[in-house]
Amino acid sequence: MEFPRLRNLYVRAFWMSLAMMLMVVLMMALMPMAVSGPAAEISVPLPLFRYLLYGVALLEIGVMLFLRRFLLGRPAAVKREREVDEVAVGQSLFTTGLVTFAIAESLAVYGLVLFLLSGDRRDLYLLGGLALAVMLALFPSYEKWKAHLEKAQMEELRAGAGVGEAR
Repeated sequence: MEFPRLRNLYVRAFWMSLAMMLMVVLMMALMPMAVSGPAAEISVPLPLFRYLLYGVALLEIGVMLFLRRFLLGRPAAVKREREVDEVAVGQSLFTTGLVTFAIAESLAVYGLVLFLLSGDRRDLYLLGGLALAVMLALFPSYEKWKAHLEKAQMEELRAGAGVGEAR
């Protein structure tokens, strides 16, 4: 079965995700050419700051996975006639994708900050690569979106049948 409104939201999510990934790639490619050494001095010892940002990055990956499970685990929106609303499910998938990609992009920004402070490209490439790996792992797939909608519809049918049997 085809879901045109879901497909429309998926196409928007696809291009948004691709654009966010491209921003990380451009950051990793262009910043080393633009900056030749440390751009600023900080009062916090750089190794401590580095460990702090790497720790926050790892913590954010866990938060991101929890948020995806939490946001996509909520009950689907239901219309009055007890049907799952295709647009509401698609909007939920779109919003979840946007939030998780924004969090993943922040990993690359941490790498950029460390690169600007230390001049060490390894931080930029490591955290940028980690951000890209997370984005690739969570990249939207229309088949997964369709399966999520169909699952929500089946759950609603079962819940509707259970309500009818109880009376």
